[in-house]
Amino acid sequence: MAYRFPLALVALVPAAWATPATGPVREIPAEVREVVDALTDSKQPIRAWQEAHARLRSMGRDLMPAVVDVFAQQLGQSHSTARRQLALAVGPQFRDVGAPLVPALMEMLKSDEQSESWAAAQALGFIGPEARQAVPQLIRAAQYGNELATVALGEIGDPRALRTLDLLAQEEGDRAAKTAARKIRAATAPTQPAARSASGPA
Repeated sequence: MAYRFPLALVALVPAAWATPATGPVREIPAEVREVVDALTDSKQPIRAWQEAHARLRSMGRDLMPAVVDVFAQQLGQSHSTARRQLALAVGPQFRDVGAPLVPALMEMLKSDEQSESWAAAQALGFIGPEARQAVPQLIRAAQYGNELATVALGEIGDPRALRTLDLLAQEEGDRAAKTAARKIRAATAPTQPAARSASGPA
């Protein structure tokens, strides 16, 4: 029988959201509940899932704290299919606000299912520098061929990844690793002082 993930906690607490980590209470708008429900419902046609993605991308920054709360809770408790679908829904709008998702995504990164571990790596890359705690795991994943982990390391920008990325680029001709290493070096290069004008100080 096809699995249908119910947003049980959201249904039981329609007006507010509480987690063991954060405690009560954050108001969860109906729009957010509807989008997450659609993203995690494997019985819906692909068009409905795409529409949910579009609605998520169009949400304003004011709604993102509520979105992140729900995602963090469901990524830690959901069926693997729902976890993967939520991870795949993480995009650029989660950058700089997605830190609460990182622990659950790190657990997903350990999965033996490639689709789940690669989805987690992609999501961590979209979260960016706030996913630094995942860098050691992403390095291992990149060493074992997870190309999205390689890309994520470049997006996070942590110099700890440079040695592995350089090895992958030099020994295996990995273009993604070369690009990721270049991004990290550009992001961590010391800022050059502005050139003094030829006429000297005013």
